[in-house]
Amino acid sequence: MKRIVLFLVLCCATGCGYTMSSRSDGSSGAPARLVISTVESRITPPRPELSYDLTRRLKEEAAIDARFVLSGAAGDVVTQIALTRYREPTVVSDFNNDPTEVTLMAEATVRINVHGEVRVAEVAAVGSFAPGLGEPAAVGRERLWRDLARNILDAIADRDWLAPEPTEAVPEPEKP
Repeated sequence: MKRIVLFLVLCCATGCGYTMSSRSDGSSGAPARLVISTVESRITPPRPELSYDLTRRLKEEAAIDARFVLSGAAGDVVTQIALTRYREPTVVSDFNNDPTEVTLMAEATVRINVHGEVRVAEVAAVGSFAPGLGEPAAVGRERLWRDLARNILDAIADRDWLAPEPTEAVPEPEKP
């Protein structure tokens, strides 16, 4: 009896188009080929090491993400990523005014080109480190880049909610 019920459930599940897929767009098949170039730094003063660190972490996260396969030159999804904001404000200071906790904030603009259709997303992440406890800034930055890279990959995978890239509207001439 159990085998018959199991057989009927399997027949119904396969007949209605249900698929077991981890892809967010609902399609099954091969993962999307993703092209990631070096992250552009639009922050002032210029700190190129931040964009290099984010690029490295983004490629590491994409390599372990089952939704994507990194591609060198040509791919299904081509991205242009710009680091637009980076801040390290001190949140908590001790009695000597030395920082005991520092919050890291980063924002990035992601242009996603999928088969000629361009979408734009604004992505942000927050991290922190505690120099008062002997934690180095590099550890906090690594957590920040990990979270920002994961947010960027989620934005690339979930293209449905992204806004189309703004285009300049040409004003129509007034009719007399």
